[in-house]
Amino acid sequence: MRVFLAGATGAVGFEFARLAKAKGYLLQTLSRSPENARKLEGIANQVTVGDASKSIPNLRGADVVVSALGAPVTMGGSEKRSYREVDLKGNRNILEAASAAGVPRFVYVSVHVESGYSDTAYVCAHEEFVDALRRSGLSYSIIRPTGIFHAYNDFVMMANKGMATVIGNGTARTNPVDAADVAAEVMAVLENGPPEVSVGGPEILSRRAIAELAFKVLGRRPRIISVPPAVFRFSARLAALVNPRLGDLFEFATAVSLCDCIAPAVGRKRLEDHFRNIAVHEGVVNGN
Repeated sequence: MRVFLAGATGAVGFEFARLAKAKGYLLQTLSRSPENARKLEGIANQVTVGDASKSIPNLRGADVVVSALGAPVTMGGSEKRSYREVDLKGNRNILEAASAAGVPRFVYVSVHVESGYSDTAYVCAHEEFVDALRRSGLSYSIIRPTGIFHAYNDFVMMANKGMATVIGNGTARTNPVDAADVAAEVMAVLENGPPEVSVGGPEILSRRAIAELAFKVLGRRPRIISVPPAVFRFSARLAALVNPRLGDLFEFATAVSLCDCIAPAVGRKRLEDHFRNIAVHEGVVNGN
C-alpha cells in the first residue's frame, strides 16, 4: 500500500509513520522544515520538504492520504499563523491534490467536538475542512480524539516551577488519549471504516485532577490557582493582535476547559505514565 502522510512529525503523525513502516507500507511524507524531514529518515520511503499551505507534491499512485496536519495546541513553537491559515488551508490543498491525482481515500485526524467549544476558531477551522472532505466524493474517515496527551505537557512544566493554573473551577472533565492510541485508530480505518470515529482515553479526569497529576509525578504538593475565564478571554484578544495562533489557542483552551469533553474510551495508555516520561525527558523528576 502506498500512503501519503501529512503532519508526519507531529505526535499522532509520527506514531502512525512508525506503524506504517512496521506494516511495510510505502510511505511518502511532507514536512515543512529540513530539520523535521530528517526525523523521518529510516521511516519514510520518500520525504518531501514543503509547506502544505503553499504547495503539495504530486500524489499520483497513492492509495490513501492520511492527514494529521495542524498547528500545535501547546504554548511553545514558532508558528504564529492562525489555525485557519494552517489547518484549513493546508488540508484543503492536500485534498485538492488528492482529488486531482485520483487518490481514492482520505483519513483525517480532527478533534472531538462538544457544544461548549464548537464555535471556537480552532474547531471551526477543522470543521470547515471536514465539510469539504464530505463533499469531495472521496471515501473518507475522520478520527476525532479528545486532547492528545502531548497537549497537557505544559502542566508538568508548571508543576516543576511550583504552581499550576486551571481555567475556572477545574471541575470540567475529559478523557485525554495517547498519540499512539490515536495512530492505531487511524491504522484501523486506513483501507475502509466508518465516516467518523471519536477517540478518548481510559480515564475520565477533571481539569484540576490533571494538574494535580503533574505534581504527583514530580513528588510535590499541588499548588493550583483558579484563573477566571474572563482573564483568558481577554488574553486571547490581546494575543491575537501579534500571534493569531496563540489567540486562537487561548480562546479554545478557555472554552474547552469549562465543559466536559468525553469520547468513547478506545485508548489504553494512562496520562500519568505519559507525564512521567515527559518529566524524565525534561530532567525534572523530583525537582532534579
